[in-house]
Amino acid sequence: MNPFQPAGDDDYDFDGFFGHAAAPKSKPAPPSAPAHAQKPAAGSKPAPTAKRTKDASGKPVTGAKAAKRAASSTPATADADSPPSIIATIPDATPTLDDSPSFTDLGVPTVLAAHLRTRLEITEPTRVQTAVLRALQLHPGRDLAIQSETGSGKTLSFVLPILQALLFSDADDAKLSRAIGPVALILAPTRELALQIHGVVEAVANMSARSTTADSEGGDGEAGDVEKPTPAPGMRVPRHWLVSSVIVGGEKKKAEKARIRKGVNILVSTPGRFLDHLRTTRCLDVSCVRWIVLDEADRLLDLGFERDLKAIFAHLHGRDESANPTTTPPRPLPPAPSTAWPARRQVFLCSATIDKVAHLAQWVLSDPVRVSGTTSKGPAQLVHEYVEVPVKLKFLALAVTLLAMARNIAHGGTPAPRKAIIFFSTRAAVDFYHAAVAHLFSADLAVHKLHGSMDANERKSTMASFNAKSPTTRHVLITTDVAARGLDLAGVDLIVQYDAPADVAEYVHRVGRTARAGRKGAAVLFLAPHEVEFATTVLADDGMKKVDLPERAARALKVTPDTWERTAVRKWGMPLEDWVWRDKHAKRLATEGFQGYVKGYATYPAALKSIFHVRKLHLGHLAKSFGLRDAPAQLAQIMGGQRQQQGEGGAAEGATSRKAKRAKADADDGGDEQPGAKRVKKVHADGIESYAKGADETVHRHLAAEFDSGAGYALGGKKKGKGKGGRK
Repeated sequence: MNPFQPAGDDDYDFDGFFGHAAAPKSKPAPPSAPAHAQKPAAGSKPAPTAKRTKDASGKPVTGAKAAKRAASSTPATADADSPPSIIATIPDATPTLDDSPSFTDLGVPTVLAAHLRTRLEITEPTRVQTAVLRALQLHPGRDLAIQSETGSGKTLSFVLPILQALLFSDADDAKLSRAIGPVALILAPTRELALQIHGVVEAVANMSARSTTADSEGGDGEAGDVEKPTPAPGMRVPRHWLVSSVIVGGEKKKAEKARIRKGVNILVSTPGRFLDHLRTTRCLDVSCVRWIVLDEADRLLDLGFERDLKAIFAHLHGRDESANPTTTPPRPLPPAPSTAWPARRQVFLCSATIDKVAHLAQWVLSDPVRVSGTTSKGPAQLVHEYVEVPVKLKFLALAVTLLAMARNIAHGGTPAPRKAIIFFSTRAAVDFYHAAVAHLFSADLAVHKLHGSMDANERKSTMASFNAKSPTTRHVLITTDVAARGLDLAGVDLIVQYDAPADVAEYVHRVGRTARAGRKGAAVLFLAPHEVEFATTVLADDGMKKVDLPERAARALKVTPDTWERTAVRKWGMPLEDWVWRDKHAKRLATEGFQGYVKGYATYPAALKSIFHVRKLHLGHLAKSFGLRDAPAQLAQIMGGQRQQQGEGGAAEGATSRKAKRAKADADDGGDEQPGAKRVKKVHADGIESYAKGADETVHRHLAAEFDSGAGYALGGKKKGKGKGGRK
């Protein structure tokens, strides 16, 4: 599997640069530069930035780090220019792609093109790679705003021009070595994406003597028949002094400092970790940086990294972090050692949707052009499906899907899947269902999990295990949206969205993990009856088909459609309950998963509240899907009893945590309900806070009554377990 082509590459490559947009006072801005890229008049105020508490879809930014960054952001007024008008000022340089150019046609040196072909099995550029390389031929040295969807090969589109300029420049070798420090900086929002980008850089840069032979394609003379382009100014034979490294959270900082001290030319990092080194590592010299990449810019903003980015760019310009960029001139760059290098720092800003990063583009890009590598429609080989399933049968529907996978049964007209990704909305749900699926299916499937709270080594191990090539093993990855974009997950055949995404864009990113590079794939979305409108109205996809769950389940279980539910309950539902009931660790995971699910359900954006409203959740049936026999009101007591067993240190820490949670709950009480709506009293014992923000007490009493009357699985037309404790 080629890691750089659409089958495995979904990097969103964003190059951003703060402050270099201002031209020297003695030189006016170029005529083609947009108004927002020109230097303000002396004494004028910098363009204000809007405080960001929600992403572009309206979904609140979650997570402790994002909340901390959002809380510390400087309040600002709205910009006078709306984002669409800012983007509209950037000239569109997307070339007409009527032909199918080769890498050499696009200015890539023959030896590098041969290396891509023979060692990396990349024979021709993708659409976005063609657009970017051709735009750089037509507009050398200018910043780029690149728009392209998941799996388009975006990483290679910015790695190639950087490495080409570094490896083939005519600069004196005496002036170029690892000792000059970073000349290219690539920032990514996640550790996995940073590691993946570094892998691409290493693979492209490591050219052996054999792979750099121009005729290494074969003896048929095809390589010699290609008309060689005129060499770009300053190009020569490749050099091998280039050193790249990755610096991310979770690694030992001492080892990272040692690598920086020896010399790193291409540095791939996450914003927080890189800013930490800028502030504490004296040997880190960024004065020679010529290229800056901000990968997956929309996620960088969603995760609250804008403040960190501004601090990073202040350091790059030799300013104090608190200095006003309009009144403090940037530190001048040293002369470029080669004519192949840009005279100033060059920026590539890439995103799946450019409008979402319009505010970032305003202060990042200078004299930019815009290119697009997107296509008008998604892959025809992707099958879209949705399943209408009651909440309490949701896990059984998932179990049926996994059974069909284990039994090599084709899914929705596509071949039997060998690799599947299951998306959940919360980390707690990932932890529980990973344990549950592993408990019930370990003999048939290799089950992995991935979310943001796992340490770096765990996440590396998960990625390596899931991507391992095995002709017999079937892999299932249970994850949050951390795997929806930017990670190299090869050979995925099936996407299951157990929890609905927060917007259409997130849906597209999730399903984009499959049906790549011409492969067939399927994506199925689980929806409760009250959520079906999301598929029929919001997605409004004529190609989305409704799945007949009883028929599909009957085929997997080898029973009749009217008996599938009873069979599934006995096969998975009751064993799940027994496991949760008897295993204390499983009980804790289930309770935390239930709590997190309800709290997460309350965070859907206002535009979707009519569909995903917590008042529509049947809490008793939801508890059943987590294998819990307890009524929702009893779950707080369960969590309290478990926390009391953690010891004296845990008790003190828990008290502090509860204080913080009460304060956060008080701050969140605004909600989005109409004024005067009665708020439910929050349950604070050990973290079970409100089941819904803004829900009134009457609704919760009603849901509790529903749990008492209908929580048990229906077997043979009778409900088993009518008491609050469910089936005993």
